[in-house]
Amino acid sequence: KIRAVLVNALPENTGNVVVGSSTCVAAAATRRGIALVPGARVLLRVKNLEELYVDAVVSGEGVSFVYFY
Repeated sequence: KIRAVLVNALPENTGNVVVGSSTCVAAAATRRGIALVPGARVLLRVKNLEELYVDAVVSGEGVSFVYFY
């Protein structure tokens, strides 16, 4: 059973990415979720990775992650 996930915005991103629930939005005007600038990271307590979503301002940009049991 997963306890946490460390999410890292890719350092080569040129825009922000947002991590959150299925309603997360990266666009600045309607942003919802945890915004990560390129290279930033956040540790989240989660039970299921399928509950975590990512949205990016720039198409094709994203995150890397590692999860902990």
